Amino acid sequence: MLHIEAWSISSNASMRLEERSNMMVQHEDGLRTPPKASTLLRVLSALPFGIAWASFPDGKIQYCNAEFVRLFGHDASQFRTVDQFVDSLNLHERQREMVRNRWLDIELHHSAHPVGTGDMEIDVVTSGGSIRTVLHSGLILHDEKLAVAIFKDFSAVQSNRRQLLELIYRDDLTGVSNRRGLRERWHAEVTEDPQRRLAFLMLDLDHFKPINDSYGHAVGDTVLQIIAERLKGAVRETDLVCRLGGDEFGILLVAPSDLSHIEMVCSRILESVNTPLLVDNLKLSVGVSIGACLYPDQATDKHELLRRADRALYQIKRTGAKGSWRWFTGEQPVEGLAIS
Repeated sequence: MLHIEAWSISSNASMRLEERSNMMVQHEDGLRTPPKASTLLRVLSALPFGIAWASFPDGKIQYCNAEFVRLFGHDASQFRTVDQFVDSLNLHERQREMVRNRWLDIELHHSAHPVGTGDMEIDVVTSGGSIRTVLHSGLILHDEKLAVAIFKDFSAVQSNRRQLLELIYRDDLTGVSNRRGLRERWHAEVTEDPQRRLAFLMLDLDHFKPINDSYGHAVGDTVLQIIAERLKGAVRETDLVCRLGGDEFGILLVAPSDLSHIEMVCSRILESVNTPLLVDNLKLSVGVSIGACLYPDQATDKHELLRRADRALYQIKRTGAKGSWRWFTGEQPVEGLAIS
């Protein structure tokens, strides 16, 4: 691995950048002392993304920072021009062509102001032969005749994106999906196949409130976490368990094979949740009631599906049949349905 000294910034480019920095550091009381080129280089070497720049129109690479070398792992002396870099490292011809076209645009379109380029996802072959996906963007300084390339490790971007999605779509307490996660999954399923059958189970825990009131929220939270794990164990990996709030959960069964499969899942949930729990040496018992509805047979959209599953759950409570499950009964009773 090489450090920032691998490709030294040319003296002319250094002077031009320093002149530009002189123009940009004005203060209300006059000019402050601008940073020296050596200071700018130390800053660039510490940046967490790869930077390289080349003069145009000759395409000679004049500088790269330490992160650029870390990302790609190649000896800097291998690549003196942009063409060499593109031809040697860019994995796909389509991506190579896109980079070349971007370089042509730089030469054809002049601007008195710096011009930024959008992000481009490219696959680059590292010195070890592995493929690294990076986000490539740029900044064009026409007056200085410099094209600055920026490279961000896309694996880090993807990791940050996954973490953000976890925060957005996951319930903090139980780790299962939340309402946003349910909405996102619903949208994905019906977009892929608008007629795909989906069953929704609306669950309400029985006897949870007395436990929460008697033993405190810490015990109550542990109970919810255990129940969430049991629900995940009662369904397939392709199904979705979500916490809707409080002691309410929901389950989206994706493409159930037949009605008997849904009925089997409901029975499995009842058995699993009814099994006593041991929390802080306390033997606790909760139950669950389940309302079920089927899309597209009994509901035309997600809101109607959830509303009708909730109505079925309400009927259980109204008739004093807690600890059981039932279908929504309405315009299309489930007895008349058949899943092929």
